[in-house]
Amino acid sequence: MKGKSLFSDISYSVTKVTIWIWDDGIRIFRKIRTALNLEIDLHAVFELSKGKLTTDPANHTGEGIFFTSRIYRVVILNFKNVEIIGQAFADEIFRVFVNKNPNTRLSYINTNEQVKKMILRITGR
Repeated sequence: MKGKSLFSDISYSVTKVTIWIWDDGIRIFRKIRTALNLEIDLHAVFELSKGKLTTDPANHTGEGIFFTSRIYRVVILNFKNVEIIGQAFADEIFRVFVNKNPNTRLSYINTNEQVKKMILRITGR
């Protein structure tokens, strides 16, 4: 049965990333597992992450799922034991880098008040 809906959700913490994908069709990973004669659905995830995988080459290239699966890359910056950062450093990371890499999401942890103020000054939050 062809699906009509696909839902996905990505959540993350400092220690893990959770990706939920649900569709109302035959399930994409099961379809890939069956088509490629793989043992478990997890192997289908690995095959899909390589890109340009399709089980129906007459109708699509497979790039859509590949690109969708790579919409965001999350980078977590750990400022533990960092007492201060300069304006030029913060600008390069939180403005210039972000603008040049729109598919990358920056997050930060373990900031002291001074570091956090500089980050907020650059990001305008």
